[in-house]
Amino acid sequence: MRRFEFSLERVLRHKERAERQAELKQSQALAHLRGVDAEVAAIRRRLDETAAGLEAKVGNKLDLAAWLANYRMAERLQRELSAAQQRRAAALHALQEAAGQRKKKALEAEAIRHLRHRRKEQHDSAAAKAEQVALDEISLRRWLGAGEEGNKS
Repeated sequence: MRRFEFSLERVLRHKERAERQAELKQSQALAHLRGVDAEVAAIRRRLDETAAGLEAKVGNKLDLAAWLANYRMAERLQRELSAAQQRRAAALHALQEAAGQRKKKALEAEAIRHLRHRRKEQHDSAAAKAEQVALDEISLRRWLGAGEEGNKS
């Protein structure tokens, strides 16, 4: 019997390559999200430090220039935090999109792998059946041949 050949092997290779690319995009999106999360955390720390510095000066005499500088710093950090949170939302959305694409690509590739497995099983079963038929024919010929020799004696 012929060797097993899967007609959709090239399609499967293409789907598996697309699956790996989708996994890579998802891991890149996750790395980007983690980077943005670190940026958000750093801005929050700086904002907390600025607020703690102002809180420590409560009750003390503070000149207008220092107060104004701290206020502007807090205001700038708040804008940076807001922008970073928007970037985080976009990064999270991109991660979810990448995860959805990876899942879709994995499902497509798995469906073709499953089909290949079923076709391989069918091929192996047919090959085993053909081999059994051939062995049965050989056994029958030997038996018939032995019977004819027994009748001749």
